Amino acid sequence: MAIKVTISGEGLSFEKETTLQKAGQIVAFLGREEGDIEYKPATSLEMLPKEATVHSSIKDQIVQSKAKTNAEIITVVGKCLEDSNGSDEFMSKEVLLQLRKNGDAPGNFTRDLNTAMELQYIYSKGKEGVYGVTEKGKLAIINQFKDSTKTKINIGKKSGSKIAKPPRAIVTALTIVGEMKGYPNFHELKTQADKILWILAFVDQTQISELTPREVEFISSKLKSIIISKQFAAHNKRNIKESYVAVGKGTFSLQQKGIAHLKSLVLSKENATK
Repeated sequence: MAIKVTISGEGLSFEKETTLQKAGQIVAFLGREEGDIEYKPATSLEMLPKEATVHSSIKDQIVQSKAKTNAEIITVVGKCLEDSNGSDEFMSKEVLLQLRKNGDAPGNFTRDLNTAMELQYIYSKGKEGVYGVTEKGKLAIINQFKDSTKTKINIGKKSGSKIAKPPRAIVTALTIVGEMKGYPNFHELKTQADKILWILAFVDQTQISELTPREVEFISSKLKSIIISKQFAAHNKRNIKESYVAVGKGTFSLQQKGIAHLKSLVLSKENATK
C-alpha cells in the first residue's frame, strides 16, 4: 500500500510515495496533535507489506506446530499459503520459495514433498505443481504432529519397504492424451480398474512396459482423473484376479486378456448405438 508524503513550506517542496510503515515513522518523528491521524506502532503486522506478513506468519506457524521433519514443515507452509490465498490449494514452487526465505530449504525438496504425500498430509490436485492439504494434514498441524512418529513406524511395518520412489523421468516426459486407436476414450471408462488398464495399454505402446502405482497416479493426474496410489491396490484387485495384468516387483504390466477386455468395451459401445 503506497502512501504519499508531502512536505512544503518556505523554500521547501518535497513529495514522495513510501510505505505505510515508513510514513508512520515520519509522523512519529515529527510529532502530532491528538486526533490528527490514526497511527499504529511500526511493530503492528498491519503496517508490514503483505509479503512480510505472510513470511512472518509462516515462521510462527512452523514453530507453533512443532513440525520437525521436512515433510511436516512442507505441510505447514502449504496450509499457510492456502490461508493466505484464501483457497484450498498451493503451489509447490511457492513452498520452496518460502523455505528458501527461511533458510530451511531441504536438500531434496521433491523427495520430501513426496514423503508428505505418502503420509497423506498433502495430495496432488491433478495439476502439475499444485497440491492441497488433506484433513489429516490439517489435524496433524493442530495436534502439533504428536502422532507423526507413530505413523511413520506403522508405515514401515506395514509396507516392509522404504517410501515409494517418485515417477521415473521416462514416465514424466511422456506426452499424454486420452485417446488411442482401437481402445475406448479414457474419459468414457466407468471404473478405476478399467482406467488402470487403459494407462498400462497407453505406455505399452511406448518403450515402457510396466508402471508403479505412483506412476499410474502421475499419468492419471495428467488426464484429470487421478487414481490415488494409496487406493491403487483396491482398484486393481479385479485386474489381478482376471489376469488382466501381471505383477512384478512393485510394478504392473498389461496382459493380452487385459487388452482384449479393453477392446471389448469398444465393441459393446458400438453395439449399444446400433
